[in-house]
Amino acid sequence: MKIERVVGIILVISLIAFMGCNRPNGDSVNVPQDKPSQEAEQRVLKSYKVPERLSKEIIDVIRGIISPGLGRVTVAPDGQLLVVATESFHEGVEDFIDQLIKNNPEPSPSVEVNYWIVAGREAKIPAKLDGFNRIKPALETIQNNQGNMEFKLLDHLVLTSSNQVRPAQIGGAVVKISQMLSAYSDGSLSLQPSIDLIGTAQGDIRSIQTNIETRSGELVVLGQSSQEFVNKPIFELKKEGEKWYVETVNVYYIISADVKK
Repeated sequence: MKIERVVGIILVISLIAFMGCNRPNGDSVNVPQDKPSQEAEQRVLKSYKVPERLSKEIIDVIRGIISPGLGRVTVAPDGQLLVVATESFHEGVEDFIDQLIKNNPEPSPSVEVNYWIVAGREAKIPAKLDGFNRIKPALETIQNNQGNMEFKLLDHLVLTSSNQVRPAQIGGAVVKISQMLSAYSDGSLSLQPSIDLIGTAQGDIRSIQTNIETRSGELVVLGQSSQEFVNKPIFELKKEGEKWYVETVNVYYIISADVKK
């Protein structure tokens, strides 16, 4: 797969952060972990008083790191967290919550991530891009770098989430998407998308898996791939009798993440 870097559109490789309310500030946290030996330990129920505005994120983090069958976490009617786990796991939970309350982070914002999957091929004249709205600047940059093109939108999907410990997933007409996301208080975002081309694509199916760092509202061209589509035209083609035809086009993967206040 050929990854294109286009002028004016930012693509930065980064790691997904563990807890995205604030960037790491040097404080160490004893993160609760499960070990095989914990299966022999007795599980106990403990309650934790946590800020209501952070309870959802704390629950998501604990659920994401506790092994299935070794513990549970839920919220009591009075808002306290109820955790059933081994004593060694509780030690990590207490340390994690203490550090979180000490740092007093802002709640994670909700982030809407738009994915546009666009087919393109060479053309004699420049493409008319009036109908592409938000992704017009990205397509203009691609066309400036690669010459005259014509484009067609294959799919547009939207995933809305906040900081995640488990992937969010969605499927569309021609792609299947899985993503991990962390949003920071300085307005930056870390995103780990995985995009698989499905639907009418044939042969060697392409996919993209990457880590990027971006900011709210920026367009990012993740890359492009050359893909065959069989018997279902993306662009206008002349069909010869009843024979199948194979159409090869470039597929561009474009995203934009928008933080919701």
